[in-house]
Amino acid sequence: MTNDRITVRRPERAELPAVAEAYTAANLHDPVLRWVIDDENERRRITAGTWQETTVAYLENVLHSGELVIAEDESAAVAGVSLWEWTDPAQATGGSALQDPEGARFIEHAYGEYAGRMKLLIELTGRRRPQAPAYWYLLNIVVDPRRRGQGIGGAMLRTHLKRLEAERAPAFLEASSPQNRRLYERFGFADLGEPVELPEGPRLQPMWRPPAAAPDRSPSQG
Repeated sequence: MTNDRITVRRPERAELPAVAEAYTAANLHDPVLRWVIDDENERRRITAGTWQETTVAYLENVLHSGELVIAEDESAAVAGVSLWEWTDPAQATGGSALQDPEGARFIEHAYGEYAGRMKLLIELTGRRRPQAPAYWYLLNIVVDPRRRGQGIGGAMLRTHLKRLEAERAPAFLEASSPQNRRLYERFGFADLGEPVELPEGPRLQPMWRPPAAAPDRSPSQG
């Protein structure tokens, strides 16, 4: 899919190192990651270490079990990355990483001394994840800071939401800022309950988008 000079597509496995590099750079000043690792020097140190290798493995898992979408600019550089997970509580798919020993080890390896804050984030948001029906969960969507405000996030959203509409599948996410919340509202998401309050951190607003075939259907919450 092309939006002006932006191309949105699913990457190949061989491209994941470049995608991981762009994903890490765009995430550096993300409000949630800033809360998890609140010192900028520490964020840079951790993401410059073994983070790249860990992120490639993480993205490969999303590529195979969920949906990984990238946006490229006219030079073919990665300008944005979005990660989606198919979650079916009835089948125990897409659950919390804390319930999976491998996922817990991944968090310890990736975040080191900050793993506790990452686990707290997962625990707090996990309490608010819908328990029915099955849905697509937007794990994260990031845009190169130099390219923000150019419709790249919207282009990536539009691409995956077309698939959701074809599947008649609902979607869930947490908006990490008022600006993001307004963007998601334009794409049919609505607030689902009160915000998740991170201690001395950002407020994450759970949002739900019903399937096109059942716009009035609402989920049950955990």
